[in-house]
Amino acid sequence: VAAFDTLLDALTSPEAAGAGGVARSQAETAATAMRLLLRDGLLETLGAIDHLRLTMITFAGNHTLTIMPGYGEDRPLQPTTLAHWLTGTSGPLSRAASMIRAAYPMVNQSAMGAGNLAGTNLRVNREAVATALGCDAPIASTFDALSATDAVMLAIGPCVVAAGAVQRLARELRAWLRMDPGSLRVAESWLAEADPALPQVRAPRGLDRVVGATDAVLTSAGAVMQRAAQVPHGPIGASGEHPFLEAVALLAATTRTCEEVQRLFAGELEVNRAWLASRAGRDFTTVGDLADFLLLNEGLDPASCRAIATMVIRKTMDEGHEATGITTQGIDAVALLVIGRELGIEMEKLGAWLAPRRFLERRTATGSAAQGPTRDLLEMELTRARADERWREERLAVIAEARQAREREISALLEDVRG
Repeated sequence: VAAFDTLLDALTSPEAAGAGGVARSQAETAATAMRLLLRDGLLETLGAIDHLRLTMITFAGNHTLTIMPGYGEDRPLQPTTLAHWLTGTSGPLSRAASMIRAAYPMVNQSAMGAGNLAGTNLRVNREAVATALGCDAPIASTFDALSATDAVMLAIGPCVVAAGAVQRLARELRAWLRMDPGSLRVAESWLAEADPALPQVRAPRGLDRVVGATDAVLTSAGAVMQRAAQVPHGPIGASGEHPFLEAVALLAATTRTCEEVQRLFAGELEVNRAWLASRAGRDFTTVGDLADFLLLNEGLDPASCRAIATMVIRKTMDEGHEATGITTQGIDAVALLVIGRELGIEMEKLGAWLAPRRFLERRTATGSAAQGPTRDLLEMELTRARADERWREERLAVIAEARQAREREISALLEDVRG
């Protein structure tokens, strides 16, 4: 700010030197500048998040029938689809975007007119200055205008949510490439150079880079928030500016990472549908529905259904079989022990019930993995992402119009001077 004031005086006639600083302190200018930097960073990060969301939604829309195993605690749990699996990332990204929209009007406020703490003794129109800067309003209290650091927390929060979601996605894709390389393929730019001794091994360095970048954001975020909270209560001095600048850097890092992952889903990721489908029914992923099968098709009481299903599954696992090893004879043997009679289930009917595709077709509740609910969810996410885009464009238009209005006013003043 001191350098700005020096430059301003250099551009001003000697008899008017210092006029630019009348009723304006360096403290209020710095506080406003820091908020404007955060404002711009929030809008850039929102743009990157929304671009990633829209690309992922388009990608997911092509995979509502791509069946795959859904993992939990590093083991297959149930079948799902790739589209439904990706909503586990698009959801947090949507919430990060919502956090930015909520934070923006609180960050986009002007400290101008706050003086050095108590305001200025000259008549100033703080509201007009805020409008001229494209801000939503002046900060109500002149003390708060110079001392507040919560804008740092408001800006960093969406970074944490977005970076966390992207990191978990990148870690999972990296695990697939390393442990099950036939499941998907990434572009050359995402792979390391091959070792001549192991030409078949290409480490996913691009995903390593994404994990490292998001880890840096997550690690730094807490420390920056703590430093902002430890700034002494009162007008922020030079040391208090650092958390603001660090928050701007975290926004920029989050933006870059989202842009990089967006490129992955824009055409640098190829999925092996058949490979994923072949693994969707392994490791007993569908047997959780065996009790429901007995309840709905055999009319047994819920407790008996659970007891029979549990015993059948345990026996099949102990014998070293997959879910396909569950037989009607095995069910009859257990049913005889539990309810005193055999059930006589048709094997074809049971096999169809436990097939991954049929398993998914029955998941029709809102937000579930069946094609219909997943498409509805993707359409809703698409609507939200486009609304966020429009909102961002409107904010950018306000800032651009404020800049144009300032330039028009400056031109008019210069004309008056020349006249």
